[in-house]
Amino acid sequence: MCDPVTISAAVFGTTAGAGTISTIGTIASIASTAFSVFGQIQGGIASRNQANFQAQVARNNQIIAQRRADDARTRGRIASGENDLQTRLRIGRERTIFATTGQEVDVGSALDITSDTAALGKLDSLRIINNAEREAAGFEAEGSNFASEALLQDATGRNAITASGTRAFGTLLTGIGSVNQKWYNFNRVSGAV
Repeated sequence: MCDPVTISAAVFGTTAGAGTISTIGTIASIASTAFSVFGQIQGGIASRNQANFQAQVARNNQIIAQRRADDARTRGRIASGENDLQTRLRIGRERTIFATTGQEVDVGSALDITSDTAALGKLDSLRIINNAEREAAGFEAEGSNFASEALLQDATGRNAITASGTRAFGTLLTGIGSVNQKWYNFNRVSGAV
């Protein structure tokens, strides 16, 4: 057999030398296990911190997307209002032209033309609002995706801690088993078992 306790007993000729080597091996196993457990826990904390950072970035992006949606709606309302003003000015010019040529402005062709101008102006305003709403809806969908990403990163962070704790516990159990085996082998060689 090639375990350190047997080899040290053969080299030193006694179990006293084997005891020293076995004790050093046991201490090294305990230290190695402790460092592994610590490293796994620290790795989980680092993964959680990274996931929390990514979640916050996603939340910030969600806020920005909502602001962009609000801005698109505001721009749409302003542009629609400007279009309504331009339509009223066109209708005013048309009525002025009709009046200066001696036509009645509220009957016949003059009324038809100003009514068509008003309808087309309203249609343009509705198109402007509709385009702004579609742009805003795109930003809100983007914001919703960022919200989902934030939730996913939150879960990733929680899972990182849980997984690192589970790995650390497994390492601890493995280390305890290794120390126990070394202790048993030492006692077996020294005649205590």
